[in-house]
Amino acid sequence: MDDRWHAFVEDQRLYLHRSWTGRGVYEAQFTAGAGGWQISSAMVTGDRDSYGRGGDEYESALLEAVIEWALLSVFDGAGAKRWERAQCNKDG
Repeated sequence: MDDRWHAFVEDQRLYLHRSWTGRGVYEAQFTAGAGGWQISSAMVTGDRDSYGRGGDEYESALLEAVIEWALLSVFDGAGAKRWERAQCNKDG
């Protein structure tokens, strides 16, 4: 899944777009904290014609997993594990 995303950052905000359509799916605002950078808010597209959105827990976990896979080259991190658990509740 790491090659299916285009990512760019502007003003501490990460944008993730699908590589084959160019459509924006995720937007995450980062803030610096004592333990390093963390997501302070995030959005997922609501356009169901272009993206089959799951529930909030699923989308949160997938966002974290995509960041791990595509940007950090971490393939067994906490986000991937959360995403695997959330797959069975995708529509919840």
